Amino acid sequence: MYNISFHGWFSIGPKIGCPNHLLAALFDKQMQATEIGMSKADKVKELNDAARQSFTGCRVMITRGVAALDCADAVLTAVRCYTDFNANNDPYHEHDFGSFSVAGERLFWKFDYLDPDMQMASLDPADDTITVRVLTIMLAEEY
Repeated sequence: MYNISFHGWFSIGPKIGCPNHLLAALFDKQMQATEIGMSKADKVKELNDAARQSFTGCRVMITRGVAALDCADAVLTAVRCYTDFNANNDPYHEHDFGSFSVAGERLFWKFDYLDPDMQMASLDPADDTITVRVLTIMLAEEY
C-alpha cells in the first residue's frame, strides 16, 4: 500500500564545509522565492504538507513501537490527515511536527531534512532538488 521503511534510530554526523557553487545556488534559490513573494517557511510548509498528506516526495520511517501496534493503518491515516498546527507545535509555520493519539497511544511525527546523499543536513529544506525529506512516525515515549 505505502512504500514505508522500518529502521532503528540512526544518527547522522555533521560534515564541515560547503563548496562555493552550492552556496551560490542556495542564494539564487532564496532570491527567486523572495521575488515571487513566497517565504522560505511557506515553501517548506507547502513541501511538508504535500509529502505528509501523500507519502510521496519523502521517505517514511516508522519506529519499532509503531510497527508493533495493531492499528498501523489508523496511525498512517492520522498523520496524513493531521491539521492541528498551532503556536505550541509549529512556531516556525513549517508544518514539520505533529502530536496525536490513536487507540490510546500518544504519537509524534516529524520531518528531518537531509542532503541527497543523506550524510548531513540539507542546506535548504525549501529546495526539494537538494533535500531528502524523512518523515518519522514514533510513539511519544520513543522520542
